[in-house]
Amino acid sequence: MRFSDAGVKPGMTIRFPHADTARATETAIALREGLLTGMARYGNGADVNVEEPHVSVHFRNFKVWCDGNEMDVTSAFMTFATLVETYEQRKGGDWPGWLTEMQRFWNIQAAGGDPITHWLRMPMQYFEPSAICVRRFWRGIVEEVSKGPDNLRVFVCTHSGPIRAVATSAMGHDPGEPYNLEDVHMRVFGDREHAVVTYRERALEIEIPTTQKVSWDVEA
Repeated sequence: MRFSDAGVKPGMTIRFPHADTARATETAIALREGLLTGMARYGNGADVNVEEPHVSVHFRNFKVWCDGNEMDVTSAFMTFATLVETYEQRKGGDWPGWLTEMQRFWNIQAAGGDPITHWLRMPMQYFEPSAICVRRFWRGIVEEVSKGPDNLRVFVCTHSGPIRAVATSAMGHDPGEPYNLEDVHMRVFGDREHAVVTYRERALEIEIPTTQKVSWDVEA
């Protein structure tokens, strides 16, 4: 890969915000190291500021209100897996709502289906709604762009579910699960109210969803 092919030019600042999970952190570190290696090989990176990766809560995976705690969906599954057998062995009695929703979600995956499609299309009481997740991501994007400088390129390292939700919101249909390291490209205009979103060779200009903070807190 040529240095210029990556869209990185002298005078740029490169930033790596990422979700707070181990996998997203490792991806951000590896991406930065790969970029630095390429710049050193082709000798074009002398005037490029490549920042250290940093955690941004805006780009976390979607959340589940699980057993009284807000958890990343993967962590929530671990809690679900430790408790579901206990409830299955009980005679009678109601299951907590979050446990019922988690069982539906993961049964789809166990059967070879696509649980993210379920999350995108089916309102659930204990899962962060995909629409709120999309707005959260756009808040993070606008925040990073607003920090400057003008000549900025941002590589967000996160999880496929939120990436797919953002792409679905922009494209007006579900374009499907992104492959490993497949990206959604966004070019934010100077007004920070419009952007061009490109995914799988289709580009659309959109109005950025409201950046006003929206709360989805669930009262116990």
